[in-house]
Amino acid sequence: MMEQAVEELTPIVGTRPACRAFGVAPATMYRRRRPPQPPKPSKPRVPSARALSPTERQAVIEELHSERFVD
Repeated sequence: MMEQAVEELTPIVGTRPACRAFGVAPATMYRRRRPPQPPKPSKPRVPSARALSPTERQAVIEELHSERFVD
């Protein structure tokens, strides 16, 4: 509601004075006018240097499936 009032007053007095009159942050108005940005593509994850090797990983899985860890 306040943003709409600011938008109506902006052509007459300008954005900053209109925002000041209604107690709205000018950054909010500028942000809402900007078109939405497309989502950034995510970067592929880099494995940790501390990650288990495939051989170690398989050994852990085999140990966890052993008789000792069966419920």
